Amino acid sequence: MKSERNQVIQGLRGIACTLVFISHTYRMLPFVNDYVQSIYIDMGRLGVLLFFLISGVLTGYQDKNYNYSFKEWISYMFRKVNKFYGLYVVSVLAMFILSYDSFVRPEWQLDHNNLIIRTMLHVFLLQSYVPKLGVAYSYNGPTWFLSVCLLLWAVTPLLVYYIKKTSAKSRICLLLSIFVVQCIYLIGIFSMQLPEQRWFMYVCPVFNLMVYSVGLIAGMLLVKSMCVGQD
Repeated sequence: MKSERNQVIQGLRGIACTLVFISHTYRMLPFVNDYVQSIYIDMGRLGVLLFFLISGVLTGYQDKNYNYSFKEWISYMFRKVNKFYGLYVVSVLAMFILSYDSFVRPEWQLDHNNLIIRTMLHVFLLQSYVPKLGVAYSYNGPTWFLSVCLLLWAVTPLLVYYIKKTSAKSRICLLLSIFVVQCIYLIGIFSMQLPEQRWFMYVCPVFNLMVYSVGLIAGMLLVKSMCVGQD
């Protein structure tokens, strides 16, 4: 049974990878109009959301004890960031040096028109919190994903700790509540036609945290149902 579940999760991962890959290939097509481009971009958006959802399911399914002290939480975060941060900073600085001319164009500027602010946002993995795709993508586009992951890693111990104290019924209610909030959020974004609509639906850390939380609760419910079945 566990092997079958792992195969399903790996299959979903494969689908997510395929969607993200396809979304980056539309420029290779012999013809591209706005409609085709929007379809390809939506594929990538769906793939990324699926990644966050699967990450939440896997974290909840692992059923780890995250009852950390503050010192243990700091150590946990350090281990996560230490795996990639050195190479990440090198890539950010390299992109800044090699593509400096593209960053001084008016359409890529921060409100303060200050490249130092942009650099600091990236160095501290905060680029995804500015509601402008030009900021999130500017130095090394895909690294906005790491910026969001930093938030997920930071709150995971707290989420797991408190959700474990709730009953299965309470978890279902919480999952449904988050899902309803997501639907209201998306309806609001669509209806308001915001200029940075794609940021709110794709990059926004809070929205991705909601997607991750749905997966996390679903994974914890799965574990709880397995324990009840075994009893």
